This record gives sequence, structure tokens and C-alpha cells, in this order.
Amino acid sequence: MSDGAIRTRAARVLVVEDAPDLRALYVTWLLAHGYDVDEASDGRRAWERIRAERPDVVLLDLGLPTIDGQRVATWLRLDRQRRAPAVIVITGQLEPDAIQAARDAGVDAVLFKPCGEAEITAAIEAQLARASQADERAGSSTA
Repeated sequence: MSDGAIRTRAARVLVVEDAPDLRALYVTWLLAHGYDVDEASDGRRAWERIRAERPDVVLLDLGLPTIDGQRVATWLRLDRQRRAPAVIVITGQLEPDAIQAARDAGVDAVLFKPCGEAEITAAIEAQLARASQADERAGSSTA
């Protein structure tokens, strides 16, 4: 018995953005929506937080210091030791090649800056619903 609409805990979201003002804005919005929020300002810290905290969703800027967002996304898809979080890229890069490279790296959704609170939370909820449906399918195939 499972109900995808009911969560037993707040979804964990990691916000990875090197611009402090944007990062703070995203964190404020997500906290107001009841998410458990963590943050990182560069790719290295993002990877450390992902490995330590196991978020459900990662909001990931592509243009990050130390390790770029595309590389972080690629590493997540290659890490078969644990279930990878959903990855939503939030980027100001509009070049088709950069967006295709992100998709090739395995990101689940791409949002373009500037994006608003409703757009971000809708993207997160869509990814959480998708993960819940996948869990239900996996559970019913083993029952």
C-alpha cells in the first residue's frame, strides 16, 4: 500500500548556485514550501553535500567554480552505489550545445534564468512525483 501524494518527510533539496543572492532567494522560496534545504556554492561542495546528505532533488547551476555543474550531473549518473537524486539545472546559458550537453549528462529538467518560485517548485514536484511513481512500480514488481 502506497500513496504517492503523501510524504512521510519533507523532500530534501540541495541548491547549488555560486551567486549568493540567487542562492539565498531559492533557499528562502523552498523553505517557505516546506522543503528540507541544503546549499552549496561550488561543484566540489555540491558533490560533498550530495554524498553526505543524499538529497531527493538537486537544483544545479551549470557555471560553477571548482567543478562545473555538467560534471557534477555526469558523476551522479555514474555513481551506481546509491540512488541518484533528480537533477534540475537552472542556467543562464542559452547555447543549444550547452543545454544538450547537460541533457546528455543525465539531467532530468532544465530551467532558464530568470525563473520564478512557481516554476522552480513545479519542476521539483514533477521530479518528486516521477520518483514516487518509479518507486511504486519497483515495489509492485517485487510483490
